[in-house]
Amino acid sequence: MSVEGHFVAMPGYPFEEVKFETRIGSRENPGRIKELAKATEHDCYVTNTLKRACRVSGRVFLNGELILESKSSSDRT
Repeated sequence: MSVEGHFVAMPGYPFEEVKFETRIGSRENPGRIKELAKATEHDCYVTNTLKRACRVSGRVFLNGELILESKSSSDRT
């Protein structure tokens, strides 16, 4: 997993955007992995906290193939 954050380099300014990328190697059915990734993103306290402050986007790859891409705007915008 990798995470990248973009912010304004001034005191008091929050992150503008956080991007994550998850790479999974598995023989599991892609539909099950996609379902698990969606549930994990929806239920994650960290992701939900970040979504209230900035844009959050992510991509999930299974065996090198993109299976899920998500984008959200912050509750502040």
